[in-house]
Amino acid sequence: AAAPGAARAPAPPARARSVPGAGDVALEVFGAFLDFPEVAEDPSSAEAAALLEGDVAVAFAALRQAWVRDRFRDAELLLAKLAPPIHAFARARLAAPRYERPEEARKTISDNVVKLEKQALVREKNAVTQELERPRRTGSSEQEDAMLQALFEKARLRQKAQKKLLASD
Repeated sequence: AAAPGAARAPAPPARARSVPGAGDVALEVFGAFLDFPEVAEDPSSAEAAALLEGDVAVAFAALRQAWVRDRFRDAELLLAKLAPPIHAFARARLAAPRYERPEEARKTISDNVVKLEKQALVREKNAVTQELERPRRTGSSEQEDAMLQALFEKARLRQKAQKKLLASD
């Protein structure tokens, strides 16, 4: 028993929560492609594939190269091209796919496109914020104004392209 007046340690949380990171979402998409590589050939999957970055993007490219005429040319060669953390994930996923039907893989991919887009926007926002800090530290308001004008123009062009894309649908 604890001595009277002794402080008690706080109780541990019942369950720790972890927020999935960019890699988790990208791996979820890549895993769906591993389960049903033919889904990567769907036009609707192109958007998800374009949002993959880094090792996962390289892994996706290797998957596309290894998938020929409805089968893997050489799964071991595919695995050999993957970065170590993705290699372990892909080996496990090839041995025990999560999805039983291509529709399930397609749904996972489409559901995660929005998450990948949001993550890309957060990364872009952070990079822009860091860029804008440089001229502020040096006191160069002209450079800061030029950067803001360039960012405004980029945003305007992106918005125009999105409106044009929506109008074509």
